[in-house]
Amino acid sequence: MALPLTGVSACGSATSAPAKQLGSKTACDLITEQDLSIIVGGTVPKPEVSGPQCVYQSANQVTATLGRGIESAKGGSDVTVAGQKATETTTAEGQACVLNVRLSEEDAQQLFSIALVFGPDAVAKFGSTACPMTEKLAEKIVQSLPG
Repeated sequence: MALPLTGVSACGSATSAPAKQLGSKTACDLITEQDLSIIVGGTVPKPEVSGPQCVYQSANQVTATLGRGIESAKGGSDVTVAGQKATETTTAEGQACVLNVRLSEEDAQQLFSIALVFGPDAVAKFGSTACPMTEKLAEKIVQSLPG
C-alpha cells in the first residue's frame, strides 16, 4: 500500500515550469534584426527607438513596432501564443495586427506588444496574414525568454 501512495505523492509534488520573464530586456532587445527578417521575409535594418517602443521597417514594407510595458491596442480577441495569454486586434482587412502578450497578470512590465502593418509591397506578397505573422514573432520572442 505504501508504494502506490509514494507514486501519487511524487506526481503531486512535481513543480510546473518557471514562468517566462522579460528580465532587463528593452523593446529593442526582444528580437534580433536577423530573426525578424526571417519572419517578415525582407531585410530589416536597425530599429528606430521611440520612447518605450522600437520600430523596424523591412525592405518589403512590413513595419514592426515592439513595446514593453504598454498595450499597443485596447480590447481585441483573447488568444494564447506560445502558452501565454494575449489579446489580438486586426485591422485593415488583416493587413495590420496588434498583439499584446502578458507574461504576468500582476506585473505590467511583464507585458510586450507587437504591431505589424503591411505596406503595399507586403500586401501584394503576404495578403491578409498580419496576425499569423505577428503570432510567429511573439512565439519567437517567448521561446527566447528565460523561465
